[in-house]
Amino acid sequence: MSLAKSATIQGIIDQHGTRWVLLETALGTCSLSMTEVVEPSKAAPKLAEIGIVLPPGKSRSDFFARISAIAKYDAVHVVDQTGWHRHVFAIGDGGQVAPSGAAPLPSMMRTEPRAWTTQGSLKAWKNKVAKPLTGQRIPMFVIALAFAPAIIRFLPVWTNPGFELVGTRGTGKSTALQLASSVYGGIGDGDGRRYWATWNTTVAGMETLLDGHTNCLLPLDELNAFSGGATAAAKRKAYSDVLFQLADGINRTRYGDRRGRQHSLCYLSTSNTSLIQELRGCDAQVVAACSDRLLTINADAGADLGIFDFVPAGFPDTKSLIDHLKAGASENHGAAIRPYLQHLVDEAAEDLDGLTAKLGGWSKEFLDRAGLTKASGSEFRTASQFALVYAAGRLAQSYGVLPKRWRCGPSVMACYVQHRLEKSLALGGPQDMILAYKALPGILSDTTFTADAFRASPGVLVRHRDYDELIVHPKALAARIRDSVALVKQLKAVGIAVCEPGTLQTKRSIEGKQVRVHCFRFERA
Repeated sequence: MSLAKSATIQGIIDQHGTRWVLLETALGTCSLSMTEVVEPSKAAPKLAEIGIVLPPGKSRSDFFARISAIAKYDAVHVVDQTGWHRHVFAIGDGGQVAPSGAAPLPSMMRTEPRAWTTQGSLKAWKNKVAKPLTGQRIPMFVIALAFAPAIIRFLPVWTNPGFELVGTRGTGKSTALQLASSVYGGIGDGDGRRYWATWNTTVAGMETLLDGHTNCLLPLDELNAFSGGATAAAKRKAYSDVLFQLADGINRTRYGDRRGRQHSLCYLSTSNTSLIQELRGCDAQVVAACSDRLLTINADAGADLGIFDFVPAGFPDTKSLIDHLKAGASENHGAAIRPYLQHLVDEAAEDLDGLTAKLGGWSKEFLDRAGLTKASGSEFRTASQFALVYAAGRLAQSYGVLPKRWRCGPSVMACYVQHRLEKSLALGGPQDMILAYKALPGILSDTTFTADAFRASPGVLVRHRDYDELIVHPKALAARIRDSVALVKQLKAVGIAVCEPGTLQTKRSIEGKQVRVHCFRFERA
C-alpha cells in the first residue's frame, strides 16, 4: 500500500536559491529536486524507498499536484555538496564533520560511497605511505596539496589552484596522483573503490565532478584522454574551456537554481604533454592565462628515478618502492582526511582569528623565502598557490596527520622553482629559461662565498663592470632543469653560455681552487 496520502510535504529554498521538496512518511524522509518533480520517473526510486509507489494514473497526478500547490518555500541551509557548510564540513560518503557538540545540517547531497571509502588507520597510512616518502619532493608536494582545498576558506587564493604532473610513461606520475587520492579514499586497486577520476569526460561531464569535490582535491588522470573534439582547433577550444571551468569552479545554472554554483577546490592532473603544449595555436593571451591556472611540474625529479629523488633504504629499486606504497595505500586510505578535518573544524570553531593568522603567517613565510612578498601580478598569484600548499602541509603536520620529519618547505619550494623554469621555457625559449633561473630564490650575490655554499645554492651571480656572470655547479643545474645539457648547448650557440672549446663548461676559482662550472654571461644594456 502506498503511503502517498499520509506523506507530509514541505517546500524549502536553500542557500543557493535552489528549491527542494522534502517528503516524510512512516518509513523515512527523502528530498526531490525540481528536475525530479517535473520528471516523475526520476523521482520514483527515491519515493519507493519511503513507501510511496505511484503507478501512472490519477494517484500520481494528484500526488504531484500537491507538490505543485506548495505556496511557501522556507529558507533552509542544506548540505547539497561536499565541503564547508557554515560550521560543518560535508564529505562525499554523506557524513558531516562537525565541531564537538554541534548538530549536523539537513542533507540533500548525492553521495559517492565507492569513492570515499575508509580502510585501515591513520597510523598505518603514515607508516606505510607517508614515512617512506620523506625527502621525496614531488610525492610530498602532491600529498600536502590534498590537504589544501579545505583551508582556502581561511587563506583565499585568486583561482582554484591546479597543478599538472607532466612526464613520459613510467615516471610514476599516476602513482603520485593515486597516493594523493589515498588521503580521501580508495586508489582503485581492482575492487572499484577509487577516489581519483580520469580526463575521459566532456566539459558537461566535468560539472558532476565539481559538485562531488567542493573544498576537496579533484585528481584527474591522463589529460590526453580528454574528449575535446574532432579537430585540433576544437580540442584546443575544449581544453581552454574546461580549464577555465575548473579554475573558476562555476557550473551552468540548472533548473530550479537562481544562479550557477561556484565550487572552491584544488585539482591535480597528469599528462604526457603539458597543457601549454596542447594549446599551441591558440591566442597568446589565452595560453598565458591558462598557464597561470594549471601550473606545470615536471614529473621527473632529475635523478633518473621518475618522481623519486632517491631509493630509500630497504628497497632495492623504485618498483619495489611503488609496490610497497600502493599496497599501503590500498590497505589504508581515507584515514587521513577525516582526523585532519575534525581538527580543522574544531580549531575554526574555537579560534577562527588564530587559525587565519597562523595560515597567513605560513603563507607569508613561503613568499618571503621566494622573494615575492611585495611582488604582484602573475608571479605573485602563482607563488600564492604554492604557498597555500605549504601552509596546508604545515597544518597537517601540526595536527599529527603528516610525519613531523617531513620538510614541507623545501619540497614545495623545489616544485615552485621547477614550475617557474618549465613555464619560462614553454612560453619563451632557452634565453627566457636562463633569465628565470637567474631570478630563482637562493641565488648568491656575494663577491665572496664558500665552496659549500656554492654547491648548496642554485648558483652565484657575479657582477663585473659591463656584464654579469651566473656561475652554476653542473649538479645544481641538472637538478633543476630537466634537460640541462640541451639548454647549455642552445645558450652556447647564442653566446650566453661561456664554455671551453669542445665542452659545455668552463673553470672558475672557488676558494682558490679551479672548479668546473656552467657559466652564463649577461651583457648590461
